[in-house]
Amino acid sequence: MGNIDHSLEEEMTRRGLPMGYPRRAVRAALNTGRTDRRFDSEADRRLSIEQKGLIAAVVGLADTRTIGPHFRSLAEAHQEYLRNKTDPESMIFFARDWLPYYQAIETYLKAHAPGLSLDITDAEIYAEAVFPEVFGSEPSAVIRERYAYRPG
Repeated sequence: MGNIDHSLEEEMTRRGLPMGYPRRAVRAALNTGRTDRRFDSEADRRLSIEQKGLIAAVVGLADTRTIGPHFRSLAEAHQEYLRNKTDPESMIFFARDWLPYYQAIETYLKAHAPGLSLDITDAEIYAEAVFPEVFGSEPSAVIRERYAYRPG
């Protein structure tokens, strides 16, 4: 897996930088492999997260908590992965390595981005991002009512 991650980074860097993507954005986008989430100690885990930085932490946590069209809590996402990732390698990874890594990410974000809300919900994402993007900042009351967030 390390070779795949490395070659992907080389390709994204080669294609990304001339297109204007900063190196830190390329590195954040690559924060998806399993090999960088397995650690022998909490100190090694913390050091790895700190070296990747704030952007990679935000992107990684948002990615792992987004399942289909829904944004889950860390505990809900973990349970979902445990239910659906049934091959032996995945079962070991999600049972042993996944949760401590993302708990450490949340701890890091609480310390380095105190204004960041980690308990955001689907309804808040819809109301703060999706709805204004589609309907603008001041839609009529009829539009607000008709297209309000409805779970399901």
